Amino acid sequence: MSIFGQQFGFAAESSWGTVVTPDHFLPLLGTESMEFAPTWGNSETLTAGAFGEPSSRAKIIRFEAGGDIPLELSYSKLGLLVKQAMGSSGTATLISGTAYKQVHQIGSTDGKSLTTQLGRNEVSTGTIKPFTYPGSKITSLTIAASDGDTGAAQFTPTFNAKTEQTSTALAAAAYASGASAGAFTFADVSAVKIGGTATTTSGVISVTGGAQATTLLNSVSTTISVPGKPDRYGLGNQGAKSEQINNAMPMVTGSFAGEFTLQSELYDVWKAGTAVPLQITFTGAALTGGPNYIFDMIFPAVKIVTAPPHINGYDVPGQAVTWKAYRDDVNGNNMAQVTYINSDSTI
Repeated sequence: MSIFGQQFGFAAESSWGTVVTPDHFLPLLGTESMEFAPTWGNSETLTAGAFGEPSSRAKIIRFEAGGDIPLELSYSKLGLLVKQAMGSSGTATLISGTAYKQVHQIGSTDGKSLTTQLGRNEVSTGTIKPFTYPGSKITSLTIAASDGDTGAAQFTPTFNAKTEQTSTALAAAAYASGASAGAFTFADVSAVKIGGTATTTSGVISVTGGAQATTLLNSVSTTISVPGKPDRYGLGNQGAKSEQINNAMPMVTGSFAGEFTLQSELYDVWKAGTAVPLQITFTGAALTGGPNYIFDMIFPAVKIVTAPPHINGYDVPGQAVTWKAYRDDVNGNNMAQVTYINSDSTI
């Protein structure tokens, strides 16, 4: 089977850390870094005439697993990962034809977990070996796209898991097909809107009056993190951890790179310390009997952290922008919302 049989799959767990068979599969992009991570205990006692630490007292005293799995920002099958990363309670709702809408907002990730599985090629035999990670939580999720990318936009979840197993059978992979197998690219960033007014109606955030950015932006990156305590080790668990429950504030940050096009749009907002809504929309192909594939992100209260312009020799002046999303305590909006429209009838 060699490299062409390698795969990534995942499924929602009904009980944290209890293996379930993966039922979602996505193509891998680049190099993943999921791995078993043991902590070793060693003895440093002195024994007459002995040189070195004794092997009999060296042992694994606790363990976990984790790493990044780089994916594409696909038209479909990402909803469960977004839901897990944000702690969302979103569901898929039929809009029209074959189009379903998911709306995800920041919440608690407690009680939400995945079994993730990688099928890796054993080079000497060509056998695809299963590596399974129960109790997987997404500690951060990064969505990025840049001008010059020859492939799709990137969707990279970072996982922390209970452990790694190699005894669970490899799940049979089944991927999206047809139009739903597509992915968003840099060219599909149809809107970057700054400003306006964010309001919530029936639990869904929308922005009115936001203006399309005049600034020529050539890259965008957004990272969403709902932290969970990764080191819940206790007596009687033989080195295994307990569920990574929430222990810190959610964090949403991002960046843009581009030209210094219009001072008032980003630079002056940065200097004033003003909170503004930010909306970033990817628009893909049309769905049968419905709207287009959409991956839309709204952050109702963003403050620009840095936005300095710089002279760049003979080239046009550049501007590197970083921002952070805050809880919209003035208007009562959630700090982040992802709307995902595709053909997935379930998450």
